[in-house]
Amino acid sequence: MAQFPGGVFDDGLPDGRAAASLVPGPEAVEARLDSGAVFVIGYDSLRMEFGGATGRMLFLRGAEPRLTLFSEAPGLLEAIAAAGGPASAGAVAGARAGQAQTRKTHLRNWGIALAVLVALWFTVPPIFRVMVDGAVQQLPLSVDVKLGELASSEMAGLGPAITDEAVAGFATEIVERLRPGLPPEIQALDLKVTVIESTQVNAFALPGGRMAVLSGLLKKADGVDMVAGVMAHELMHVRHRHGMRHIVRAAGVITALTVLAGDATGLLGIAAEGAALAALTSYSREMEAEADLDGVRLAAAAGFDPAGMPAFFRKLSEIAPDSQAPEALSWMSSHPRHDERIAALEAAIPGLVRAESTPMKHTLEAARAALKGD
Repeated sequence: MAQFPGGVFDDGLPDGRAAASLVPGPEAVEARLDSGAVFVIGYDSLRMEFGGATGRMLFLRGAEPRLTLFSEAPGLLEAIAAAGGPASAGAVAGARAGQAQTRKTHLRNWGIALAVLVALWFTVPPIFRVMVDGAVQQLPLSVDVKLGELASSEMAGLGPAITDEAVAGFATEIVERLRPGLPPEIQALDLKVTVIESTQVNAFALPGGRMAVLSGLLKKADGVDMVAGVMAHELMHVRHRHGMRHIVRAAGVITALTVLAGDATGLLGIAAEGAALAALTSYSREMEAEADLDGVRLAAAAGFDPAGMPAFFRKLSEIAPDSQAPEALSWMSSHPRHDERIAALEAAIPGLVRAESTPMKHTLEAARAALKGD
């Protein structure tokens, strides 16, 4: 039987997704993983549609809502039609009809997009941002979660996860102290944090709430308030859906229009095609400024000293004045200048009320002692 390169989305997988070989059979399509696991979607419940950034990725879904197979390999639809015969005929016909409709929709959207770009040539940037924000608001947070799961599979390339309780527990305790200051819908997300062994002084949060703290941050920070300030900043990116907004802006007018219509297939296709981590953790200066100011408010509401965040930017300036050294925050190169951020934060901090807090169970000192090479 013919095999086609593709992948699987499934909540039961460690990273929510995995590469697989798709094999059309007489009664079902199988997705075979290198681990030996096999996912099956029978033709009696099979539904297929084309999507992704190119519109050529074929998504296969069945009765189990959490399972999706996908592949952009040419000839897969034809192979399913040949292998399944009458059993797959309905699903194949539906996919072909959807593909034809998608082509018409793309043509229509291109026409709309060109008209918009011509009519708004000099005002596209601000108006496009408003359109993107409106489009993102139409999508449920479950789309953020799915995008975050796709990008989280790339985290393994940053370094090994540190599971020592003194380290992992410290980061988790900070998140749990910050959580009550977030809106209810964000509090309800799985705000899981992973500490990764790395020399970089960095932290980031993905759409949907998954967070990574690189161990260089714990080694370089002067105190818990610095670490909490950075993590509060990252949680504000999640709260304001900055990753979603950035990727829709970067994908262009067509994707924004389809998202505005409630279709997130293109976004999932972009993430499935790789480089999702970089796309979802790159932000504009406007987004960074928003995360800074709301981050210090969140830190203060959790009982941390909000001055920890501007103090951390001073620390970064000492480590790497131009943000070019390998150990500097990797995302700082595209962020506002340190002095600009410090000035804005110090202007806002006097108006904040810091909540009372109890001593933490986990300490930065214990976390550092447990880190390798400390």
